[in-house]
Amino acid sequence: MKIWGSAFLVIVIISVIYVGVRFFYPQQNESLIIAEGAQPVFALIYIAEAKGFFKDENLDITYKTFSSGRDALASVIAGEADLATVYETPVVLQTVAGQKLAIITGLHHSSRNTALVARKDRGIEQPTDLQGKKIGVTKNTNAEFFLDLFLKSHGMSKNDVILLDTPPLMMAQAVKSGLVDAVATWNTNLFTARKTLGENLAVTFYSEVYTEFSVLVSKLHTMQTRKEALSRCLRALIRAEKFLQNNPDQAIDIVIKHLSKLSESTIRNVWNDFTLELRLDNILLTTLKVEANWFKNQGAFEEEVPNFRNTIYTEFLEALKPKAVTLYD
Repeated sequence: MKIWGSAFLVIVIISVIYVGVRFFYPQQNESLIIAEGAQPVFALIYIAEAKGFFKDENLDITYKTFSSGRDALASVIAGEADLATVYETPVVLQTVAGQKLAIITGLHHSSRNTALVARKDRGIEQPTDLQGKKIGVTKNTNAEFFLDLFLKSHGMSKNDVILLDTPPLMMAQAVKSGLVDAVATWNTNLFTARKTLGENLAVTFYSEVYTEFSVLVSKLHTMQTRKEALSRCLRALIRAEKFLQNNPDQAIDIVIKHLSKLSESTIRNVWNDFTLELRLDNILLTTLKVEANWFKNQGAFEEEVPNFRNTIYTEFLEALKPKAVTLYD
């Protein structure tokens, strides 16, 4: 009994000291600039902001908003932001180009968030009907990678179709106007294209051949010099993830309010096409490797494919949510 009593007293003393230190020596404010692609898949960022989880960590967040993660990452590389929310493909291309980047955590994964919408009135009822058709796709994005895998899984290649480089926000208009017969893109552009055509005219092709990821990424130098700020950011995002799990209806309402330029119906319709989860695993690593090899085979670069394990930094997530890290060397 004396031993247990002494142990309890030690715990009480440590707790009092900890509270006292936090009271008299509060955390200094940290700040981060996040370049984000303004998409529902980045919902954990919006939830953490709306619920005050960043503020609780004495972390001030400033946002730079872009129409794609590719442009958000470019902002980080240019030194205009500290972190980017971005799909994996731009990270692959910039790493191959020699940029020193650091993936801090995954934000979402999905095999239904990127797909292909085609016009039935152009004679497209099944994937093989795409042969000889014009397809809108944004070059150097995950949609281009998805499209190539999709075509190959149905016995075709990009040489069997006509590709038209199309900006993400122009996808719906391109397929509606008939400029292209189909578009390969991601939500919410995917849903908008389908809705613009109408259910009677649109046919959507999904595929399990590709699992997409989005990640939170910084320059290597930022990761090395802003560790306290990044740790606070991860703590806030972990709280956001728990809030989402316990309050799914409130979570989607937060996202709808944050992404006010998108319609509520759009967000609700795409919400179940992806999984919001902080994790780092070998599936992500494999996807990075496979995409890099694919781009090399397309002639995008001649250099050796880098070791993407050196681009994934597990220390932040592993310290706060160790079960979310299943990445092995």
